[in-house]
This record gives sequence, structure tokens and C-alpha cells, in this order.
Amino acid sequence: MKPHARHIVVDGEELVVLPVHDFDNLLASRRQLGGQAARVRSLREGLNELIECLQTVEERLGSADPVPDHEDLAAELRRRVHRARKLTGMS
Repeated sequence: MKPHARHIVVDGEELVVLPVHDFDNLLASRRQLGGQAARVRSLREGLNELIECLQTVEERLGSADPVPDHEDLAAELRRRVHRARKLTGMS
């Protein structure tokens, strides 16, 4: 694409003029971005479900009879859930 787009005025409205090839590339990029956004939304939903599941496991381990392994596992799950929440903006 050229570094400077051409501008024209049609019926008082300023427009940008692109060669057909550049316009086709722009449309292809928009389609790719839309597909990526859908995948990101899907991954975020899956991660949120996993976070909720891990949080439930951590709570159950924390409320069970105190066993050293359970306490360590609950603490590790708590750290990982906190990190995942920060990554997804849910904290």
C-alpha cells in the first residue's frame, strides 16, 4: 500500500481512493480479524469456565480435613486462579 492515500471530494464528502488490489487486501484483513476475534472470545469463555471449576476445587480442598498435600494444592490452585483472573481481566 502507498504510504500516502489519495483523497478526493465527492458531493462534499472527503473520500480515500485505493487501488482495487489494496481494497481487496483490506477486506481480507478485516475478515481475518473477525475470525480471530471470534476465536479469542471462545477461548476466553473456556478459560472463564476453567477458572470457575478450579476455584470450586480449591474451595472444596480448603474446606476438607487439613492434610498437608491438600493445603499445598489449595494454595497452588488459589495462585493459579488469581493469575488466570488477572490475565482475563476478571480480578
